[in-house]
Amino acid sequence: MTPDNTVTCHHFNSSSGSSAPAIRTTPTLLPARLGHRRPDGVQFHGVAAIVAAILGTAASLAVAPAHAATAPTAPQTQSNLSSAQTSQTLKEVVVTATALKTTQLNASYNVVVANYHLIQDSGNYSTAGLLKLAPGIWPETSGGQTGANVEIAGYPSSSDTPFFSTMIEGMPVYGTSSVAYEESTSLFRIDDTIKNVQIVQGGPSVIFGDGVFGGAANFVLKNGQSNPGGRMSMTYGTQGMWRLDGYDGFKIADGWYGSVGGYYRVSNGVRNSQFPAIRGGQFTATLKHDIHDGSVLAWARFLDESDQFITDYPLIDNNGSYSAYPGFNPLTGTYNGLDNQIITIPNQVTGGFQTANLAN
Repeated sequence: MTPDNTVTCHHFNSSSGSSAPAIRTTPTLLPARLGHRRPDGVQFHGVAAIVAAILGTAASLAVAPAHAATAPTAPQTQSNLSSAQTSQTLKEVVVTATALKTTQLNASYNVVVANYHLIQDSGNYSTAGLLKLAPGIWPETSGGQTGANVEIAGYPSSSDTPFFSTMIEGMPVYGTSSVAYEESTSLFRIDDTIKNVQIVQGGPSVIFGDGVFGGAANFVLKNGQSNPGGRMSMTYGTQGMWRLDGYDGFKIADGWYGSVGGYYRVSNGVRNSQFPAIRGGQFTATLKHDIHDGSVLAWARFLDESDQFITDYPLIDNNGSYSAYPGFNPLTGTYNGLDNQIITIPNQVTGGFQTANLAN
């Protein structure tokens, strides 16, 4: 349920500044095989040598005039900042689908790593929507936090997430990849307690995941040692939406570190159901202890949130010309409302009838 307009107010308990990394103007990510050595020491071979030589010459010609000028340095543009952030993510430590941790640059398989800041900049409010950062993954969302369909390139599927797994610290959030109307991304929410997400497609994801061979998204949590300090923010916007987020990481004693964080939110949703379409929150806590040549991390995560599930709406098809069904506006209408919030339905398991509250 993404708000049309939001304003976020932040309060930081601690902060640190760092200079932006330099942006390279020569190609650095070409395959390394047989014969050509670039001036910076990177060696290419065979066909790659020819390509490297052509690209290297073109880049040098394009950059040379710029270095000849001595004009004052202009502020970095958004595109330059994005390039700098992208180069920084290549240094992110990857712990997903590998026996030994490595960096994204040195990983020998397809992995997309997005740190906390890139997750915030992406503008994705749902876990399924965040998967758009990985090429070859297409999330079909329901307009909210639940009921998404995640499609993986090369794997035929029509609903839920039969070929994809969502994990926290390497552990699947649910043992089965797909339960009807409860695919794995519906069991996880994005908040300030996330350090980064590592999305792996194919290859080793089936071995180090839970046996799902299409792909896996592993969310790594912040802890008091690597992410000390606190943060609190409040977001409000259209659709009657407001949200409170918080995180704090701290040292408990020598070798012991802890963190707590989470959020709470309320929203009427993209289609007003006359009762809150989103209501609830999430709480996460971690406890980390350093040991000889390593550490032990214990974490707990509690999610209690009710979300509106938007389904299909009726239209009249007149030979390819569509019009609204009488009495129902397909642009703003919804089946949910106070008239049918409390319903009585047959219980097909135990027999008889049971009462259900659609607000839950």
